[in-house]
Amino acid sequence: MTQPAPATRARPLDARVTFALFALVLALHFAAATVGWNKDALAGNTFRQTQTAISTYFIQQEPGLSLAYPTPVLGKQWSIPMEFPLYQWTVVAANHLTGGSLVASARLVSLVCFYLALPGLWLLLREAGVEPARRWIVGAFVLVCPVYVFYSRAFLIESMALMFSVWFLATLYPGLRRSHRGWLAAAFATGTAAILVKVSTFLLFLVPVGVAFAWQVWLALRGPAAGRPPARHWLRQAVVTLVPVAVIGAAWFLYTDTVKARNPAADMLMAGPQRLYNFGHLADRFSGDNWSRWLNLSTHAAIHPAVFAAALLAALLGPRRWRGWVLGGLALFLLAPLVFPFLYAWHDYYYYANAGFMAVAAGFAAVGVLDSRLPRWLGGLLVVGALLLQARLFTTHYLPDERGEGNGDSGLTQILSDLTDPNDVLVVAGQDWSSELPWETRRRALMIRHGFETNTAYLERAFQDLHGEFVAVLILTGDTRSNAALLALAASRLNIHPEPFLEYRDSLVYVNRALRDEWSGRAPGFAYDHVSVLRRNESAPPGLSGDVKNLHGKSVFNGLSPRPVKFEVPFMLALLGPTTQHMLNAHATTRLWFELPPGPRHAQLDYGILDSAWQNAGKTDGVDFLLLAESAGGHARPLWRRLLDPANAVGDRGRQSAAINFELKPGERLILATGPGPSGANAFDWAYVAHFEAR
Repeated sequence: MTQPAPATRARPLDARVTFALFALVLALHFAAATVGWNKDALAGNTFRQTQTAISTYFIQQEPGLSLAYPTPVLGKQWSIPMEFPLYQWTVVAANHLTGGSLVASARLVSLVCFYLALPGLWLLLREAGVEPARRWIVGAFVLVCPVYVFYSRAFLIESMALMFSVWFLATLYPGLRRSHRGWLAAAFATGTAAILVKVSTFLLFLVPVGVAFAWQVWLALRGPAAGRPPARHWLRQAVVTLVPVAVIGAAWFLYTDTVKARNPAADMLMAGPQRLYNFGHLADRFSGDNWSRWLNLSTHAAIHPAVFAAALLAALLGPRRWRGWVLGGLALFLLAPLVFPFLYAWHDYYYYANAGFMAVAAGFAAVGVLDSRLPRWLGGLLVVGALLLQARLFTTHYLPDERGEGNGDSGLTQILSDLTDPNDVLVVAGQDWSSELPWETRRRALMIRHGFETNTAYLERAFQDLHGEFVAVLILTGDTRSNAALLALAASRLNIHPEPFLEYRDSLVYVNRALRDEWSGRAPGFAYDHVSVLRRNESAPPGLSGDVKNLHGKSVFNGLSPRPVKFEVPFMLALLGPTTQHMLNAHATTRLWFELPPGPRHAQLDYGILDSAWQNAGKTDGVDFLLLAESAGGHARPLWRRLLDPANAVGDRGRQSAAINFELKPGERLILATGPGPSGANAFDWAYVAHFEAR
């Protein structure tokens, strides 16, 4: 391995000053990485993040830790394992410890992994003989790298893979220098973890290891030297340290192929097709389009063009001591798109693996500037200027995404979450095999890959594999809206009603026949962004009544205290809009019975009528809201009444509140009811109860 650098003759740097710079950049990194921390929106590459997220979510739902973990987006079999699920398991464990959302737990794990990589870099630089004052500067440039701010809080495996890879180098280096079994055992453990978590990251870190091994073997073959081990020593160390890591990695890939082979749509995830996708063809390395895309991504994910030019200039003109570090870092950074041309041309999060090499190069270029003949104050200004340019890349390209509005859901995902059961399955065509919709609804799905929408043999097999599952909806997006053959097959095999029920932007939603009547009864209360009800000329289902205890704790009553003991509704029990708003559908005529002890009582009621009930061409003529006391003989006496007529009274629009004092006699039950307006018709009487508490 490369021997530690000799003591520098450059002017000494004050470690307290460079540490203060590092600490300031670290604080700013943390502040920037935690912007919008509690939002569930996965800013950045949502395709890959939601894939990791949905695996983690369903791992959390299942008992035990299975290597064939679920990624339920390609239908059955639900498992299509790619990386070893160490990151996902860690997120689940963190969520159990901290509570809160799964997204926040994932961000915590990702950020902690990134910060744990920094001590590994510190150790590696120390072993290489770099003084602490200069290590802090290198660390500051790593922290300010845009991709390490933005994607260090992502729901991705990248930071864990980087952490293990850095520590692999940090432990292998002293282990080989000292022939220390403890360090080598640590290198074996971290290398194994790195190759299992993400092999494409680990491969880049094997390059400096391979170069160092080859250099030592070449030196040994040139002739003996005092204290220099023979060539066979280095070959033996390479075999003992690296071969077991490679064998374990190969065993994992072989295992995943056997699991993926059970799914007819997972062929592109097998080792052979993935090898071509990852490494591409020779021509891809000379593609002008690929290099143009690489230049665009690298100059907003990794390095500002001016900083890159300055680093290269500093390497050529600055102190020779740091030239190898700068040029080596630049070379390793440029190696990645040569090895993986397609990945680095299209995906900015892949730069998480190699941007550190560029950051280290920039850091040592900054050290070279400070060690040059320039006045120290001028060198300091140039270093701070370079850090500010790097920070500007983040604020320009990534910070707006972190600040974005919303929690990553949509009107479509809200309605599917509210109206389908957690065990239901979605079938979707026209969205490729993206995990976004399954993740946002927390539902398993058969996402029909592009090109498979017309493959009848595949569709027959995929639909047959879903036997025993309840397919709630079929969603056709974009061009697949006109795929009559796919719709007919879904109607025949999956019991999907052949007429579309909902429309959302460029998607049509078809409902299982067993759900269509229920959804029809709830349709008047649908209030979801960009969701339109297409149902036409179907008879409304009959009203419902019964005991609440037979509904197994129906969640629609969560906003009521106490829970009703009996109910009557004209259509279906339902919530209007997202469940987070908990607006119980109280379409006239609705009646809810409550049991309370006799005596003076108080009730707090939040209620209203949907705006769409009076804004459309057809309008409600008003809804009566009532509290009644019903005797054992069935006689009801009024306790409170309010007629809302939002079409004619501005004050009756929007959410209303009432505080009601009343008294119940022995044997009486309390009834909360809605009734039709003055004409007795209940058309457009889309009433709701947002909150009710009686005590």
